[in-house]
Amino acid sequence: MDWLPPSVFYFLLAFFIFKQLGLRINFFSLRLDSRFLKMIFRFSLMAVTSVICVPLAQMIIRLYVVAHSGWDVVGYWQAVLKISDAYLLIFTTIIGTYVLPKYAQLSDKVLLKNEVFSVMRKILPFTVLFAATIYFFRDTVIILLFSSHFLEARSLFLFQLVAMCLK
Repeated sequence: MDWLPPSVFYFLLAFFIFKQLGLRINFFSLRLDSRFLKMIFRFSLMAVTSVICVPLAQMIIRLYVVAHSGWDVVGYWQAVLKISDAYLLIFTTIIGTYVLPKYAQLSDKVLLKNEVFSVMRKILPFTVLFAATIYFFRDTVIILLFSSHFLEARSLFLFQLVAMCLK
């Protein structure tokens, strides 16, 4: 069942659990608040924009690098990108599951601003520490994750990790 997205599996699982528990949901009689729909639409629009723009930007960069440096350099850039994506996954998970819902609850701009700076003070040092650790052990990381053929990617780490910290 590799052709089925995971969300279909979760939907079917929830459907059978609801059926076993005797719960019935009539989707046609649900009433949704228009303010709620607008809020969901905004978040969905942000997600769709991100899903489209990030891969598109990476493809454009990849084409530029191929045209000016060749496929080997694209491979090195892609390797460094994958490593930074992996370490950033930790922080984006924290932000997505804890920080954003907390921000959504705050309606006062001053409280929101204070919370943003509070989160930055907590997360930024760990982000920089992770980036510095990866930078100083980049040779080991490259050999463990890829091979010694990718050691030329060493020169790309500083730029990528600084950019990821700023992100």
